[in-house]
Amino acid sequence: MEFFENWPLQHTLALLAIQDAGQGTFYYNVDEDIIVTSDEAKNCEQPCRTSSTYLITGKTKTINDIYKQINNKKVPQIPLSIKEIIDENNGRDAFYQKLLKFDKKSK
Repeated sequence: MEFFENWPLQHTLALLAIQDAGQGTFYYNVDEDIIVTSDEAKNCEQPCRTSSTYLITGKTKTINDIYKQINNKKVPQIPLSIKEIIDENNGRDAFYQKLLKFDKKSK
């Protein structure tokens, strides 16, 4: 279960619940750190790969690296370029910023 608590599978269980509820199929785009529709995942501009097992999509190389690590029973490591995108997105997320402030106050 540790896999589903970490990047890039942290959204998989929620996305599966949405799919099971009949609300459509969504994917976590690992390279852009966003949730996309199945149509957006299919219409990727660059060579992409989509995983219907984990509901992730992204550049073929990124998805292949993720699968390689999972198959070796390792938690996938976040590439530095993607980590920077995640940090940038989190910096713009007001709710995330409030959580950080709360966490600092509680220490």
